[in-house]
Amino acid sequence: MSQIEVKNPTSTGDINILLLGQTGVGKTTFINAFANYLVYNLLNEAMNGKLQEIIPAWFTFLDKDTFEEKTIAIGISNESENKGRVGESCTRECRSFVFRINNRKLRLIDAPGIDDTEGVLKDEKNFEDILAYIKLLRYLHIHAKENIMFIFTNARATSFQPGPSAPHLRELLQSVKYQSNTEVPFSKENSFLFDNEAF
Repeated sequence: MSQIEVKNPTSTGDINILLLGQTGVGKTTFINAFANYLVYNLLNEAMNGKLQEIIPAWFTFLDKDTFEEKTIAIGISNESENKGRVGESCTRECRSFVFRINNRKLRLIDAPGIDDTEGVLKDEKNFEDILAYIKLLRYLHIHAKENIMFIFTNARATSFQPGPSAPHLRELLQSVKYQSNTEVPFSKENSFLFDNEAF
């Protein structure tokens, strides 16, 4: 687990957020962006400060004059991340990243993408990995389900709606309900939509 210290609110209790979504929507990018949001209060500070690279990341863009594709990479790759082909999930297994905010821990859980171009068998393996993480819900107090929130990244592309991730999330929540007899609510009230393209 990676950790970063932040000085802000005072409260007790851990917060766990599982990031789910289709391959390539920006779950891993959100974690890197989140780390920078916590460290820097102003854009100028972030531009002049050290980039917080919690997870190795890369992106490509086209040169506006030559249309040549260029790849920018940050961080050092490891066995949990895959610099694969377009459409392949870069995150290979669920991993937790803990952010300390005074005496509180905020844990972001990065999960492999859904609808991976490697096919249905890969999606099934990814779902098994995600469900293994979610099984921890049965050890939480029954009221903890009311504190579960869903974050959708790359939301500008879906007009700030959950988009095609919603059916997959409902399927996953049905599995949780079946396996742990716990119904986790999914509604507008516990869903948040972000676009972290600027990271």
